[in-house]
Amino acid sequence: MHIMHWASCISALAVTSVIATPSRTRHIARQDDGTELSITDEELEITNDVDGNITTWANFWGWTDCSDGQKDAVKRGLAEANRVLQTPGVSQIDKHWNDYATVEYLGSPWYHKEQHGRELIKTSLDKARTYRQHWYQAADTDIICRADGHDDCKNEASFIAVNNDLKGNEGIALSFCQRYFSMGTLLHIYQEASQGGQKHDLSQYDNRGRAWITAIMRIKWIAGLTAPTVTFPGYSDGKAESASQAKYVAKNYPVTDPAKYAIRNPSSYAWYAMAQWVRKKSGNYPHQPQTPVDLAPAWQ
Repeated sequence: MHIMHWASCISALAVTSVIATPSRTRHIARQDDGTELSITDEELEITNDVDGNITTWANFWGWTDCSDGQKDAVKRGLAEANRVLQTPGVSQIDKHWNDYATVEYLGSPWYHKEQHGRELIKTSLDKARTYRQHWYQAADTDIICRADGHDDCKNEASFIAVNNDLKGNEGIALSFCQRYFSMGTLLHIYQEASQGGQKHDLSQYDNRGRAWITAIMRIKWIAGLTAPTVTFPGYSDGKAESASQAKYVAKNYPVTDPAKYAIRNPSSYAWYAMAQWVRKKSGNYPHQPQTPVDLAPAWQ
């Protein structure tokens, strides 16, 4: 289990000085309690995004059973998701239909072109990227923090449960399961994974921003996607949530029309976006995990 980064529990920072390093600029930031931290440009931008925009633009309310630390983790997770969605491979997908990431996570380029799949993919990613500008399409986004054993979470395959039927058509509810708050931050996980022995394995880069993107793709006024139930002979039916599962669906299920399922699977978009973000940041495409012939090991 990854340890959460300091950014998940800081609500406000005051920058006091700047230090230039050969690879990136670091800022000395002062927390509310007077202690100082050294942070990068990217970390500072995410902090400023949260403090200046997220709460207002996303129209969050409620915060049922959420501590101050959990509230901050929810808002920062959205800021991190937005950063991934701004990656050119995602925001300019028109130029990337034949990329490895597109084929591996969203399926056949031929299907996208011939069966109008490109329209769904581009529209969904565009709306996800501008999530905060679309808050007016739902009167409220009710935020709830739940234990993993709660009814909202115990049958939820992902980290965030989405209720699109809150108060009729007037709002939505996002239930953040306890396991979400154990996920690492985007930049901390990248730092760990990119220096490890499995730095080309995208599953090593899983983080709360990725979980947020999956949830966003399920929201009715973004894409409203519902993960298809995938059937594997000899194994229980399930949803494709992991990177290897998403790859499997795009390549093998069903054999006659894999992209039809891939482009309607919320997590497929999230892993696609992460693949493009890691590729841009590291300069190398994370080609692992390999697409399994039999998903059983990855499913367990």
